[in-house]
Amino acid sequence: MRYMFLLIALFAIIGIAGAAELKNTVTATAVDGTGVNVTNRSEATIAVNETVSAILMKDVEKKVYKPGEIANYTFRLSNTGTAKLTDVMVVDDLLGTITMSATVVGPGEFSEGSAQLKVTENMLPGPVISYAVASMMSLGKPTTRVASAVFEIEATPDILVTKLTDVSSADIGNEVVYTFTIENTGSRTLYNVTAVDDKLGDLALPKTTLAPGENITVTKNHIVSIEDIEG
Repeated sequence: MRYMFLLIALFAIIGIAGAAELKNTVTATAVDGTGVNVTNRSEATIAVNETVSAILMKDVEKKVYKPGEIANYTFRLSNTGTAKLTDVMVVDDLLGTITMSATVVGPGEFSEGSAQLKVTENMLPGPVISYAVASMMSLGKPTTRVASAVFEIEATPDILVTKLTDVSSADIGNEVVYTFTIENTGSRTLYNVTAVDDKLGDLALPKTTLAPGENITVTKNHIVSIEDIEG
């Protein structure tokens, strides 16, 4: 169950039933030959049975996220019974209260909501499992439904360095400007970042910690010498 993308708790309890009354009255009237009015009424009452049945579904957009990405969640409460659901509220243990499209859901209708979560490194190693509880009233009694969703976190360190020059050729004695860009292309923060060029030596970096997706750029000038091409 650890690696399931979507855990949906389906609590469609058909056995919970209540009864409402259907009462109707028939009235018969007539006039006799002398103009006298007569009338009579009769009532009939039957019990109408209603069932409380609902399904809460919670889904997350992807199976795997990287730190810094946004996880998109969707929620859907469907009324699969014959009794009206009122005072609908959905609360998620990770996302808080979810704004739903309707708080009253009739038979055959549904209410939807969505929420977002920023994935952070402190959620590692994962998986990230969260639970939503839908509470509601039906037939004068409270009832709840529960659903869950899970995703994994990609935790891969990686680094990319690129080196560019301001010219494509130069004479001995000319100055060349080198531009270096170092980027964290992985999904974990990198510490103690350094860069050493085999001709130019150590590069003075503006910072030594890079969050996922973050980059730094430095430049260094160099005078082309005969030693550069002989060595």
